[in-house]
Amino acid sequence: MGYTIGVSTGLWKIAHQQSPGKSLEFMGLARKALWSIYKGVRFAQIDLESIAEFLEDDLDQKIKKVKEMGIEFGVHGEVPETAGRLVPFLDSAEEDVYKRSHERLIYSAKNCARIGSKYYLLHSSASRSWHELSRDLGPTLMVDIWGRRFEHLFNEEKWLLDWAIKKPFIIEIFSRRGAKSIEEAEKDEMERFEKRYKYDKGKEPSSEEKERAHLDIKKEVEEEFKKALSDMISRNDISYGVERIAFYIIAKWMESGKTCPSELRATWKGIARGGSIDNDSFREKADNWVPAIAAAYTWGHFNPKDSRYEDPKKYFEKMWMAFETPMTGAGVEEAARLAKPMHIYHMVKNLKMKNAVVVLDFEHQLSSWIDPFEQVKALPEGEGKWIKIIHIGYPAVMAPAHIPIPLGSDAQFWVYKILWEYRKKGFKDGIIIFERGGGDEPIQETVLALKKVTEYLEKDVAPEKLPEDFYGLTKLAPETIRQRLQIKNHALDPLKGMLMVPEEEYDFLGTSAAAQRKLEEWKKERLK
Repeated sequence: MGYTIGVSTGLWKIAHQQSPGKSLEFMGLARKALWSIYKGVRFAQIDLESIAEFLEDDLDQKIKKVKEMGIEFGVHGEVPETAGRLVPFLDSAEEDVYKRSHERLIYSAKNCARIGSKYYLLHSSASRSWHELSRDLGPTLMVDIWGRRFEHLFNEEKWLLDWAIKKPFIIEIFSRRGAKSIEEAEKDEMERFEKRYKYDKGKEPSSEEKERAHLDIKKEVEEEFKKALSDMISRNDISYGVERIAFYIIAKWMESGKTCPSELRATWKGIARGGSIDNDSFREKADNWVPAIAAAYTWGHFNPKDSRYEDPKKYFEKMWMAFETPMTGAGVEEAARLAKPMHIYHMVKNLKMKNAVVVLDFEHQLSSWIDPFEQVKALPEGEGKWIKIIHIGYPAVMAPAHIPIPLGSDAQFWVYKILWEYRKKGFKDGIIIFERGGGDEPIQETVLALKKVTEYLEKDVAPEKLPEDFYGLTKLAPETIRQRLQIKNHALDPLKGMLMVPEEEYDFLGTSAAAQRKLEEWKKERLK
C-alpha cells in the first residue's frame, strides 16, 4: 500500500523535433522506459505513438532487461494530439469507427499484456464533441453499443422506433417530407386527401370518411417515417450529424430500463440523475446525458454481444484498463463527450471489469473548464478506491503544458491540497505520474517535490499543518533564518505613520550607515 512516483517517457516525435541527434534514445518502447532510470523513480509511463511500436525487433528481450533493472511501466495508448485522428474512439456510434477502434483496442491490450505492462491507458473520450456534430458532414451508417446495425435493436425493441419517429428533435435531422413532425406530415396528407376527394366527387368528405382516411394516412405515414429513419442510419451515406440520432435512441433505451442491462441503467441513473431525454431543457444541456451514452458505447466494447467482436477482458486479468480524463482545448473547453471524473467513475464502476480504473489529470480538467475540487466533493465517501493513477504537473489551465513543479512552490502546495482531498475519499494507494514536457531537462525538481507530497500524504498531515520540511527547508537553514528576519523587521510596518511618538526607521547600525550615506550597502549586507 502507498504511492508510487513515476514519470512519463515522452514522445520520439517531440524529441526528434527538438534535438534530432538525441532522439534515438526515444526510439522504441524499451528505450523510452530506460530513460526513466536517471530520474529518481522506478516507474515509467511509456507514451505509445503508434501500434507499430509493438513490432520492435526483439522487444520481449529488451523489456525483460528493463524489468531486471527494477523498472515497472504502464502504457499510455494513442491520442489524437500525437498519433493522428484514427486512434481508438470507444464512444463513437459510427460503424467504421466502432470496428476500427475495437480492433486497435484488442491489438494494444493483447500486446500490453504480452510485455507485462501495469496498465493500458486511454482517454475516456477522443471523438468529436456533441456540439460539433450538427456542423460536420459524416457517414450515416450507425451502430448500437454492441457494434450492431440499428435494425437489430429495433427488432428487439420495436417501441424504440415508434418513439423516435414522433420526436421533432430526431425528425429534424433526417427531415422526411420536409415536415417538422409526424403530425405535420399527417396533416399535409389529410389536406391532400380532402382536395382530391372534393375534386373527384365535387363535395366534401363525410366525417366517417375523414376518420377512415386519417387512420389509413396515420399508419402509412408512420411506416414511411420508420423506414426512412431506419434506412438512414443503416446505410452508407453522408449527412450532417446523424450520430446524434444514435445517441438519442440509446439514451431513451437506457432511460426506459426495459431490457437495458442493469449496469447501463445504473450508469444512466448516476450521470443523468433521473432526467428524461424527452424533456427539452434536460436534453439541450449535453452534459446532462451525453456522457452516459459515451459510457454505454465504451461498455459495449468490453461486453460484446456480436460474435464479430472479441472480448478484451481476458487481457486484463493482470493489467489495469485505465480511463483518463481527456484533454479538450481552447474554444471547446466543455465539449468532450466524457470528461468529468464523476462521469468516468460511474462508467468504470459499472463496466463489469475487476481491473478497470479511473485516471485523473488535473491539467486536463482545468483546461476543460472543470474544477477538480468540485469533482472531489461530489465523489462518495470511500469511492476514491477506483482511482489508481493520477497525472501531476503544474496546475496549468492551458493544455498541454506539462510544466515541472518546483520544490517549495505554490504549485507543490496546490498538488498537495487536491491529493489530500482525494486521499480523504479513499485514494490511499496508486501511481502518481509526472508527464514530461519538452526541453533538455523536463523533470527538474518535480520528483523531489512529489516525494515530499507523498511522504506527508502517507503521514496524514493536513495541508494547513505542513512543516518547513515539506518545502525542502529546515528551521536552521540560512534561507529560513533570512525569511524570519525579514518578517521580524517588517512586522510593525502597518503601524507606520500612526504612532504619536517619533518613529525610528533604522536600528543602531542602520542609523550610522545612513549618516555615512551607505544605506544601500547596509541593506544588502544586513541579511547575511
